[in-house]
Parts: sequence; structure tokens; C-alpha cells
Amino acid sequence: MNIDPGIILLGLFFVMMAFNVPIAIALGLAGMAVVYWFDLGAQMFAPVFFANISKFSLLAIPFFILAGVIMGRAKISDKIIRLIMLLVGPLSGGMAIVTVIAALFWGGCLRLGACHGCCFGHDSNPRHGKSRLQ
Repeated sequence: MNIDPGIILLGLFFVMMAFNVPIAIALGLAGMAVVYWFDLGAQMFAPVFFANISKFSLLAIPFFILAGVIMGRAKISDKIIRLIMLLVGPLSGGMAIVTVIAALFWGGCLRLGACHGCCFGHDSNPRHGKSRLQ
């Protein structure tokens, strides 16, 4: 009788979940067990694993978060926002304009527009209520 490896994989996964094994460990152990039992090429585990964790974009995410924390602790983001607030002046919707200009500034400096969320997202949002530039 031929048993489908997918059914064994799901069965092992749900059994491990019933024993409160964390999801990542349950997925990994169930996958390794099925690959070993059905001889699906266990020698490919290490090369595939290390090839997938050496992606530059995955390494950049914690560094952007670190940059945001450093800027928040050193008050660099406060100084940049204050400078842009002086440049914008008392316009209607000024704080939103300040946030967009700060995002443009950091997008140009770091060559990635999405990284400003780590750097300014936690700083500029509470200011919207306090700002006189609403």
C-alpha cells in the first residue's frame, strides 16, 4: 500500500501541534522526517537552507530597525522633523507634509523608500495630535 508523503507530513505536523511543539519546529521536524523516510534527497537540506538565509534583503530588515532605534534614542529624527517643520511653516496639513518630506529625505539617503517606516513611523504619528500644523 502506497502512502502519500503529503498525508504523512500533515499527520506528523498535527501530532506535534497537539503536543504543543512550536510551529516552526513542527514544520521542520515533520519535513525532515518525511524526506528521510521517503528518501527524497536529505543531502540537499544544508545547501538549500544556507542559500535561503543568505539573502541581502533579509539581512537589511533588522539593520533598518536598528537604525530607527538609534535615531530615536539619539533624537536625530526629532531634529530632522523640527528642521523640516521650520521649512514648511504653518501650512494646513503641515505635519503630513513634514512626514512625507522626511520620508523623501531618508529614501534618498538610504536608497530605499520603505525604510523610513522604521525610522520615522513611531516618531511622527504621535506628533500629529500635538502639532500646531494640522
